[in-house]
Amino acid sequence: MKEKIESEFEYLDDSKMGYYSGSWQINGQVELAEVYFYAPREEILQSQIDNFNKLLDNYEKLQAELSNALDKRLKLENHKYLEDLLNQPLYFSIISVLFDKKNHENLPANHDIELIA
Repeated sequence: MKEKIESEFEYLDDSKMGYYSGSWQINGQVELAEVYFYAPREEILQSQIDNFNKLLDNYEKLQAELSNALDKRLKLENHKYLEDLLNQPLYFSIISVLFDKKNHENLPANHDIELIA
């Protein structure tokens, strides 16, 4: 997978933390996800690959758990568009795989992956 990312994704250099950027088809998701692997050039870590694979392997369970939690939160808040939102599937549109728990600004984080639905 590392070779695929390094060859098929575009690398964008940045003064704080560069990243590989590309689209990924996730099983069970209609739209492509934009995926970012933060890394100094040619330094994707095996732990990043492992974390991304773990996300892919557990995607359906994670999607269901987050969808249920979001539904409960929307109901508690009595959101204005509650019924419309409850009928929409939850998809992850942006997935960022952090470099050694460092974000895009090269600052420490307490997680390995960031998801934006």
